[in-house]
Amino acid sequence: MATYDVTDQTTARRVQFTGNGTAGPFAFSFQVNATSEVKVYVDSTEKTETSHYTVTLNSSTGAGTISFTTGNHPTSSETITILGDIPLSRTSVYTSGGQFTASSLESDFDTNMFIHQQTNEEINRSLRLAEHDVIASADMTLPVKDTRKGKLLGFNETTGNPEATFTTADGQTLSNIASDIATLADIEDGTDATDAIQTVAGIASNVSTVASISSNVTSVASNSSNINTVAGKASLITSDFASDMALIDSTFVSKINLVTSDFIADMAVVTSDFISDLNSLATTSIIADLDALATSDFISDLNAVEAIKANVTSVANNTSNINSAVSNATNINAVAGAITNVNNVGGSIANVNTVASNLSGVNSFAERYRVGSSDPSSDNDAGDLFFNTSDNTFKFFDGSSYQAVNVTGIGNVVEDTTPQLGGNLDVNGNSIVSTSDGNIAITPNGSGKVVLDGLSYPDSDGTNGQVITTNGSGVLSFGTVDLSVKANIASPTFTGTPAGPTASAGTNTTQLATTAFVTTAVANAEPFPSGTSMLFQQTSAPTGWTKQTTHDDKALRIVTGSVGTGGSVAFSTALGSGATVAGGSVSGSPDASSLSVSISGNISNTTLSNSNIPSHSHSFSTSQGGADSNVAVGRRGPVNHNLSTSNTGSGGSHNHGHNLSGSMSGNIGVGNLAVGASTATINVNYVDFIIANKD
Repeated sequence: MATYDVTDQTTARRVQFTGNGTAGPFAFSFQVNATSEVKVYVDSTEKTETSHYTVTLNSSTGAGTISFTTGNHPTSSETITILGDIPLSRTSVYTSGGQFTASSLESDFDTNMFIHQQTNEEINRSLRLAEHDVIASADMTLPVKDTRKGKLLGFNETTGNPEATFTTADGQTLSNIASDIATLADIEDGTDATDAIQTVAGIASNVSTVASISSNVTSVASNSSNINTVAGKASLITSDFASDMALIDSTFVSKINLVTSDFIADMAVVTSDFISDLNSLATTSIIADLDALATSDFISDLNAVEAIKANVTSVANNTSNINSAVSNATNINAVAGAITNVNNVGGSIANVNTVASNLSGVNSFAERYRVGSSDPSSDNDAGDLFFNTSDNTFKFFDGSSYQAVNVTGIGNVVEDTTPQLGGNLDVNGNSIVSTSDGNIAITPNGSGKVVLDGLSYPDSDGTNGQVITTNGSGVLSFGTVDLSVKANIASPTFTGTPAGPTASAGTNTTQLATTAFVTTAVANAEPFPSGTSMLFQQTSAPTGWTKQTTHDDKALRIVTGSVGTGGSVAFSTALGSGATVAGGSVSGSPDASSLSVSISGNISNTTLSNSNIPSHSHSFSTSQGGADSNVAVGRRGPVNHNLSTSNTGSGGSHNHGHNLSGSMSGNIGVGNLAVGASTATINVNYVDFIIANKD
């Protein structure tokens, strides 16, 4: 929480505002530790945080503001009351041997001060004796429930102590004759008859006499017309009245019957002043008023007035004040309509007196603080405050312009030159990081220690080569370690039986492996997946393998494709001792007697050219006998000639077109072919293997 300002001894933990139809905010200057320690009323109804309003606290001062939620904005006819509401409970418990920190002690002192201020504010609103009052016999205890219920509270006329007075029903009766009392006030202030009440007060004995003959007054009231007639003749009642008696007619005589002995006795009090008063009363308006007064209700009211005639006299003695009150009837009516607020003010009269005694300061504040829809452009002084209703911003005048006030707290921690934490600092998943390569310094005051997560660190540096050690109780200090008996970090040589932490199975880092880790790794090693087939030169399959019995006395064949099995001759039969193989000579000829060929079609003619014909020549001889007329004369007998042609042709190839087609059927038989056989001893060397499958 925020640190309490020890110089603030007067801040009241209560503030009131008049609603303005907006959400606010509405500020309070007293400090609280949490938003739940604020209570809010609108008129006499207590509101609920979150549902009706929200609270924003200043982390430095603990003061804050409230803002009403949508649909809950107080109107200008409603009063907003903000109170401190800190629960009466402890915030810390101190145990023997436990921590006793300045922060927790400061927090407790602050809370106690808040509760004192809160209690003082409640006392200021209570009914209590003045400091200078005589309290020797004072007892402000209220009467018990059965005594006070249904009664109005009053104070004893001797002791001044509270007591139950008349019933609320009697109070209602008094309220019901308020109009009659108002009429009396009108009579007093001269509205109906100047100083009439004073006149009546002066003849109180006469009023008492009239009250004792109320029945006669009622009878007189029933003869108002006759009385009006008599009043009309009042000017005639002079010393000559006797001579005027002749004017009394039979009507008057009939009225004389009304004159009884009581009337005669009452007439004894009729003086010249009374006659003057009768003259004043003998008007139509007064007679009408007397008619209105001549009722049993009014007579009852007169009896009630008789019972409080001392009070009436007191009222008569305060005519100037009463007249002043009447002249301010509008204001009085307004006050009566807001009697709840008047009572509230009466309960805080000490505060009212304080304001009255500091009226110049109040007026100064009124000049300093203004509210409007736009920032004032004139009559501005440095330090003036203004609330802008257009953007709901609280501002101050810095000498040249209005600047917004940060009502939710400081905008940056840098602005607080002496910050203090009011509670535990929650980094909320973030880190504390310096800027500009700056150091993060944590320096306790005086003999204080830096304690991180329960470990107390030394408050000064050790010597060169020392290391931090612990005493096992959370206290760290610098100590010296003898490194001469320790191995070097680079290429260390260990002696004895060095031990180290064993990594968990499957660890694949540069961490050193212990013999325990290696043993476990070897035991858990699985170089071959389940179902793998392998050759083993042993009779039984090794552990974790199962021997196959499907293949026996077979050779191996290496393939590049899919694997399989084949053949029908056992390995020992084909390549073992005494195996027979083919050999010797072949004789005879095959038999093709059953082979037949069928061909159909023809071969087309082809004319050969010289290039297609092989190179060749032709020779021929001729003979001629008898005489030849072409033979020269002188020749006789036959002539033989041997001649030859020159070579022609070049031996080139040629083709013949054809449409031949056919088929061949039958078989070529063995005929008399014969193969000589021989036996060879192979007896190949071998090594036996078994095939086993991984379990």
